[in-house]
Amino acid sequence: MDLDQYFGDDNNFPGQYGPLFQRFERRRRVMFNVTWATRRWYASSWIAFQPFIKDATDERSLKDGIEDGVEAVLARASATTVNTYQRCLQAFLNWLLVEERISKPIKLQKLRAEKKIK
Repeated sequence: MDLDQYFGDDNNFPGQYGPLFQRFERRRRVMFNVTWATRRWYASSWIAFQPFIKDATDERSLKDGIEDGVEAVLARASATTVNTYQRCLQAFLNWLLVEERISKPIKLQKLRAEKKIK
């Protein structure tokens, strides 16, 4: 996947929060020099949850969309995978708060994942 092309295409980031996610990725890339793998993680997380948050217009609908997305993604992926996506989304939500795009923190609940014994 060509990440520059993906993040540069506005069609991949619909709704009110799509362009903000693009800006989040760009700021993280510039300010923190994130790796290609981190950028791919951002893209994967966005792809998984974008259908559920593209219509969000406020904080409540954003949180509801993410919660709906957790249920849907969990139906086809493991709890560990969902938690991984949620860590990315939590970073995005924290950034939205710092940027004053949302007025109060949104905390995502981590799912219980099966522990593997080595």
